[in-house]
Amino acid sequence: MTSVELYGLAPIITLAIVGSLALLLEVVGIPIGARRLGPRTHIAFVTVLGIAVAMAFAVASWRDACDVKDAAICVGKGLTMFGGQMMLDRFGIMITVMACVSALIATALTVHYMRARDMERGEILGLICFSAAGMSGLGMSTDLLTLFVNLEVLSVGVYALAGLDRDSGRSAEAALKYFINGAFAAAILLMGTALCYGATKSTSMAALGRMVLATGDPNHALAMVALGLVISGIAFKAATIPFHAWVPDVYDGAPAPVTAFMAAGVKAAAFAALVRQVVPLLPATGPADATFIQVATVVCVGTMTLGNLAALGQRRIKRMLAYSSIAHAGYVMVGIVTILAGRREAVAPIAYYLLAYAFMSLGSFGVVGFLERREGRGNTFEEWSGAARRYPAAGVAMAIFIFGLAGIPPTAGFIGKFTLFTEAVRAGLVPLVIIAVLNSLISVYYYLRVLVFMYMKEPDRDLEGAGGPWLTVGLATAAAAVLALGMIPSRYLDWAQSAMGLFAGR
Repeated sequence: MTSVELYGLAPIITLAIVGSLALLLEVVGIPIGARRLGPRTHIAFVTVLGIAVAMAFAVASWRDACDVKDAAICVGKGLTMFGGQMMLDRFGIMITVMACVSALIATALTVHYMRARDMERGEILGLICFSAAGMSGLGMSTDLLTLFVNLEVLSVGVYALAGLDRDSGRSAEAALKYFINGAFAAAILLMGTALCYGATKSTSMAALGRMVLATGDPNHALAMVALGLVISGIAFKAATIPFHAWVPDVYDGAPAPVTAFMAAGVKAAAFAALVRQVVPLLPATGPADATFIQVATVVCVGTMTLGNLAALGQRRIKRMLAYSSIAHAGYVMVGIVTILAGRREAVAPIAYYLLAYAFMSLGSFGVVGFLERREGRGNTFEEWSGAARRYPAAGVAMAIFIFGLAGIPPTAGFIGKFTLFTEAVRAGLVPLVIIAVLNSLISVYYYLRVLVFMYMKEPDRDLEGAGGPWLTVGLATAAAAVLALGMIPSRYLDWAQSAMGLFAGR
């Protein structure tokens, strides 16, 4: 391993070490003097510190990941690692930062949630770190083999996290469904990788893209099949149609902090992999093949429409937010379609939107975790009646997250949708934007319905929240980020613009 590769993998290595340390501390036991902080709180402190160090490594490599050292916006290719199998560029660094942020807030949300249910175990925090390491590696993968390995590292941890409530049948069902569907998706991705090697004698995403564009090559048809299988495997994690069916049951059955982690980090990593596979499909200039644009448009429209319409009829908050996450995957797909239409600048809004959605989903599911009780109780609209009256701080936080998810200013959700839709209009995708705006209007109804029950109904006598300082810090951080990204977006959009380095040299 060269110094460049060691440097690029520093965040991943750090996360892996911290995860292993969390497991070791669980075995060693609680040290003398640590019990007054609460069982295993010392493991949470070590985990948070380690994740912060990993994020610091990522931030430190920001300027080094650009060929143009003094440029405000990176236009270089980044640093190649492992013979081109991974790339340390600013797009990958942003995904690493998102993974670390998701892991940090998920850790904060987890401590009191698990303590209130007598499920506090150190391996939970270790699994969060291992999954975050997989997310980081997935964001830097430019080869199908490294993509598969990192995807499985991510997935195995999340499978276990989904089923960590051992006394809950809903949690066990969520883990089983996620595992079975994830195993099929992994097999499909691996088959696509094998066919890619058969067509190109390589597992490189760039090589697959070149072969797909080479319509006169005898291996073109095989490459097209390989591409379809690879995209299908990635789309499962991104939760786009027709690979979305697992989302409602898994999100609803998994513990709320785990759902938050899945909705934020896993989705960001999946779309990072999807963007990296889409980039090689573009010619040096101009749009991609019309067939790619049409297929992506159908997936985009179907995903956002199905997600929003299904969310309208839900009575459980987590299932509503689960279908909402499918709809948001559709909004991100607007950016994918825009890129395929030749508007490469849409990469920046995608990166910004993924960061904004990470904070909004972490916060909203964090409030769900605060009010949720055993076996999914405390999770219906009726059971949330008067929650904002009894817990004003949680009500204010949820209002911020709901406004963000609905795309209401001055939140990050509004800026994210505005920038995505603006780039789509510039690419000539006006009908697609109209459909997306109509879907956003539909979503306002079921989002605001949450606030109606929280603020305008009499409190439910069984309403009870389980929180503490860790949860408060996590929710406050997410809420502040949603407002900051919305009210002063220019700096963050400039950072996201660095993702344009993906197209350098094309």
